[in-house]
Amino acid sequence: MSGFGPGDPFLAGCPARLAVELTPLGATLIDPIHTLTEWARANGSPGVGPRC
Repeated sequence: MSGFGPGDPFLAGCPARLAVELTPLGATLIDPIHTLTEWARANGSPGVGPRC
């Protein structure tokens, strides 16, 4: 999968991995998502867990 050019986002390994990073706009969502996650953990139903 590697060898597509200088901007090749694929990393060596099996299974193949893809290198990604947040855009500056996406990075602005980290704090609100963290706050929402903390709220959900504190106020969610005890019988509801992760889907996987």
